[in-house]
Amino acid sequence: MSEESQKCPACEEVIPVEYVICPFCAFDLTEEKIRRSGIKINTSESIDRIKRTVTAPFPVAKEISLIPDRRGGTLNLIVISMAMIMQLIIVIRKLDKTGYIRSSGSMADTNYLETRIPLYFFDIPINITERFIFTIVFLFSGSLALFMMLYLAWKIGTRMMVFVSRTLGGKADQEHIRSILGYSLTPIAIGETVSLFFFLFLGLPSEASSAGNWEAIDDAVKEMVNSGLMSFIKVIMLLCWAWMIFISSYGMGRANRLSPFEGFIVTIVPIGILLLMLY
Repeated sequence: MSEESQKCPACEEVIPVEYVICPFCAFDLTEEKIRRSGIKINTSESIDRIKRTVTAPFPVAKEISLIPDRRGGTLNLIVISMAMIMQLIIVIRKLDKTGYIRSSGSMADTNYLETRIPLYFFDIPINITERFIFTIVFLFSGSLALFMMLYLAWKIGTRMMVFVSRTLGGKADQEHIRSILGYSLTPIAIGETVSLFFFLFLGLPSEASSAGNWEAIDDAVKEMVNSGLMSFIKVIMLLCWAWMIFISSYGMGRANRLSPFEGFIVTIVPIGILLLMLY
């Protein structure tokens, strides 16, 4: 096939490149021309796409199926990772307040991680605690580790979706499927961020009877998890996952030229694996 010809994706007949309608099957080749145009999406446009995934999911799914990009999915994973680690930090701080994770013995009676470290900013003394330093280090290192795990899950999930899609006769390549899956994570990013706010209002567990006891810590975490507010958070995340699966199913069907049900099948298998990893 020369540069002056193209293959119709519907009937696979070779036709002149300037044609916008296939003369053999009447397939509209406009979208195919856009796919091959090589248009790049910058970061600000990716952020705008993320916003419109909430306000106008169907037009965005169509747009992503034509012009894919990875930035949106990467930004969603960054938000999810940081929100989940911050939730964990909040739980750790609440356990610490009730004495669960303090050292036993003489350290139990001291101000745990409250040693103040003097720093100077333009000759102005600023006292920060070791607790603050630990929180910052854990936030960034934990977020990075979780992001790497989720990024790997994103890549593996994409490959699984490509396999299921091809099995059902789908036409989309790996880049388009990866982009659709990445932007479909927008509801999860929103849900984890909203849940972070509710984590601040989780009740404290009962006072620790013995500091540093792992069984006691496990019981305290279960007490917090089984609280009414935590059940409300779970409902929020369940709705966000349903929203995410709906957006992804539509986008997969659109990009692969499959029915909505087939798009759902392409989506649900790897999403189930991702849910097991997260929860």
